[in-house]
Amino acid sequence: MANISLNTKVVTIWGTILMLFCAIVTYNLWHSWTGTFESSRIVSQNLARSLAAHTSATIESIDAHLKNIEYLLNETEVLPHLSPKGTQIIASQIENSSTIFSTHIFNNRGEMAQSATPTKGVGFGIPKKIVNIKETEAFRTLSNPHSTQQNRLVIGHPVIGKITGEWMIPIARGMYDTDGQFSGVVLATVQIEKFESLYNAFEVPQGFTIALARKDGRFLVRSPFNPVFYSKSFSEIPFFREILPKNPNGFFEDSSSIDSEIRMIFYHSVSESPLVVTVTIIRDSIVEQWLSEEMFTIVITIIASILFTILALAIWKHARLSIEQHDTLEKTVTERTKEKDELIVKLSDALNEVKTLKGIIPICSYCHKIRNDEDAWEGVVKYVSEHTDAKFSHGICPECLSKEKEKLKKVIK
Repeated sequence: MANISLNTKVVTIWGTILMLFCAIVTYNLWHSWTGTFESSRIVSQNLARSLAAHTSATIESIDAHLKNIEYLLNETEVLPHLSPKGTQIIASQIENSSTIFSTHIFNNRGEMAQSATPTKGVGFGIPKKIVNIKETEAFRTLSNPHSTQQNRLVIGHPVIGKITGEWMIPIARGMYDTDGQFSGVVLATVQIEKFESLYNAFEVPQGFTIALARKDGRFLVRSPFNPVFYSKSFSEIPFFREILPKNPNGFFEDSSSIDSEIRMIFYHSVSESPLVVTVTIIRDSIVEQWLSEEMFTIVITIIASILFTILALAIWKHARLSIEQHDTLEKTVTERTKEKDELIVKLSDALNEVKTLKGIIPICSYCHKIRNDEDAWEGVVKYVSEHTDAKFSHGICPECLSKEKEKLKKVIK
């Protein structure tokens, strides 16, 4: 019983240790998962905020460039007509900028008035094909006297540059005379690659997607690069139609209709411009990152749990076998004890019978006294009374009665 009790205690202790071990590991894994998730959320929010701030600074520098170009051309009075001098002035300003690719001036009829475009060789020149932007979005917006975009930048959707064959973003500002009348447009083009380089300068975790978009649903930059996003408007998706108008900065989750992946989207509006930066991460990528970091712990936990379980089962089986053996032994002992008790009863009965009826008793053939165990002679009555359960009642037999009568008659005569 002591061994069985000990085995039971050992099984209980091992089971408790296993449960505590699993509970501790589960808590640590849960804490690690929530920490990874929270870390991804904080990184995404900070990244969106930082990118928005850097984009705002870049847009401000482009706006300052456009204003400066307009001022210099007005000061030198070369604005109305294309000329090498105008190109030289514009080129000198482009060279001081790390963002702008080319700059163009258009009059109030949309005709090109001045231009500086990188040539295939070295330096800047006037484009061979003179374009008119009267039908473009920027010109229509800036020339409209009722437009709210007057005296503000108009950022167009990406187009493929005819010189480089690369994607460009046109950014325009209206020019107005002293009476406030529209007099033309100063327009700069920025390579998408410049924004991508800016975004790549940040340590973006694997699985993150960064995008710069207009608030009307037109994407301007996306990293990793995907030209599909530049060729169409996404104004009808819930983010641009419902979420962004209500909250300029925030977070939401969305399930893609293409791959059904749940995406966590953090966004931050660019100050003083109709732009928004988004940082997107697929939820499963956070899970994959967490699993890659905790795989060793998970594997060790599984192995340890299996070993604990096997050991506990082995001890439990041993305890169960001991209990079964004990029960069998106890049953055998009970049966043997019962048999012994029955045998004792039988032997006791036999002994009683022998004591009452059997035995060779030394008796005197004359006086009929009986010799006891101490070699003393004692009467039959006393001996029988002491050695048996028999009781005596005194009487006289007919033969003795006849003899005693004869004796009395002789005495009387």
